[in-house]
Amino acid sequence: MKLCVKITFLFLILTVNVKAQTFSSLIKDSEIKEIIKLDIDKEDTNSKGGKNVKKELLDWKSWVSIIGINSGYIKSKRDSINQLFTESDFDYMKEQIKAEKDTVWNLSLEKGKIKENPKNKYYLYSIPLFDQKHEKALIIKDYSCGSLCGKTTIEIYIKTENSWKFYKSVFLLES
Repeated sequence: MKLCVKITFLFLILTVNVKAQTFSSLIKDSEIKEIIKLDIDKEDTNSKGGKNVKKELLDWKSWVSIIGINSGYIKSKRDSINQLFTESDFDYMKEQIKAEKDTVWNLSLEKGKIKENPKNKYYLYSIPLFDQKHEKALIIKDYSCGSLCGKTTIEIYIKTENSWKFYKSVFLLES
């Protein structure tokens, strides 16, 4: 009987832990959702009536070869990013990329809509990567407005007092 209770208790603990960390095994879901919701709810001239957000996550692993988090620096020659983050921060970001889980967005939004397969004019988001102190974060945001129309940016957020504020966008691709 005691063994059965112990096994049930262990199962419940493991189940709760698995569900608690949906997006990353290193970063809390609440931190990830806070940044993403802030960006989705941010006003945008491309979307009237709220952003359409594709349900699938934009995978950092696929972007690493393009923007190159290597040797502690983003090799896209984006000095504005390199000035904000230290080599240790980039090492921490590499660990976050390794801890990223394949998943989809499951958010309740004020101004946007999560869609399985949006037809046109939609956004894809990566999970945020944080500096070691969790005072700065960056996300990749991809806007698609057709087969030959779109842009990809790195959005940078900085924590001031107890809230996150948008700092700047760094363009990666535009068509």
